[in-house]
Amino acid sequence: MELWGEVSGPALTVTPVMGWLRPHAGKAARMSDPVMRERMGATTLTSPSEDILDDDDTGVLVADWAIDNLGVLGADQVYGLTPAYCLTGRVSLDQVGIEDAVAHLTFLAQAQDHVLEQDFSAAAAQAAATIAADGPGGSGGPGGTPGEGAGGPGGPGAGS
Repeated sequence: MELWGEVSGPALTVTPVMGWLRPHAGKAARMSDPVMRERMGATTLTSPSEDILDDDDTGVLVADWAIDNLGVLGADQVYGLTPAYCLTGRVSLDQVGIEDAVAHLTFLAQAQDHVLEQDFSAAAAQAAATIAADGPGGSGGPGGTPGEGAGGPGGPGAGS
């Protein structure tokens, strides 16, 4: 699930099956231009997502199998694993069924620990800012100029 703010744009990705929450502060920071925010939203929210959840034994993609074998979902339904992945650690096609969306997502929210994933968009923005601030040639790493630090002049291993 993608949570999308009217002003911030992409704010949070929620992966209920795994209990993952992934913030997108770096992307949200670029959303001050309303035209960019609208275009990114139109592209992101209308583009199909790649199905990456597959059966542990056969490798068959779960969503593809579910659509072909269980049919298209109603507005208040989700495909769910019963028993849930958080209880078994397994994905099997015989676990897949159509569930009431509110009940199933509420169960997943209560049945497992939540993991706040690292905000890679913010980390990437910070790395880019650091590289830009260092300029051509860089600073040679944290704390000094090239050649200083461990193993450099005066560092550990220097002549005695």
